[in-house]
Amino acid sequence: VLKVDQNNKLQWILSPNYKWGKTGRDGNGFDPREFVLTAIDAEENPLPSRVQQGLAGTDDFEWSTGQHALNLLPNGNLLLFDNGLSRNFAGKPTYSRAVEYRIDEENRTIQQVWQYGKERGREMHSPITSDVDVLPQTGNRLIVAGNIRASEDRPHAKVIEITHPENKVVFEAKVYFKDLNG
Repeated sequence: VLKVDQNNKLQWILSPNYKWGKTGRDGNGFDPREFVLTAIDAEENPLPSRVQQGLAGTDDFEWSTGQHALNLLPNGNLLLFDNGLSRNFAGKPTYSRAVEYRIDEENRTIQQVWQYGKERGREMHSPITSDVDVLPQTGNRLIVAGNIRASEDRPHAKVIEITHPENKVVFEAKVYFKDLNG
């Protein structure tokens, strides 16, 4: 995820800082590394190098991998669905989640302030076709893990409504696919 201003100038990049270099086919273009956000903990301290690179996570922070369904919240935070593709560059299914990040544009830092899904593991891992939204009347989060195939169950989608920030399940349904093609 990246932000550009109205003049098409790069503001920041939400990404692990692993293997970033100059742009362009020949690698002689613009150097975007200064725009890659620095992950911080709850006390606003930078996290260890392996976390910055996306090679590891902590209990309080992980980079999103395979993200979409981006929502800009009224408080300025970003809410998105993180499919968890190659989490920590491991290349195996782990979990998907909804995650909220706070970005300090001036200091180019990022802090994870909320997530749901990591605790569900592979039973919620959906590499594609997923979403997260804030329900306007309750403030609850509606999460759709749209294509679950790595769990013990047959292929399906999962619709989950949870309270925010407590993460109490209000509603959950499985929608089984008619066939293996979904």
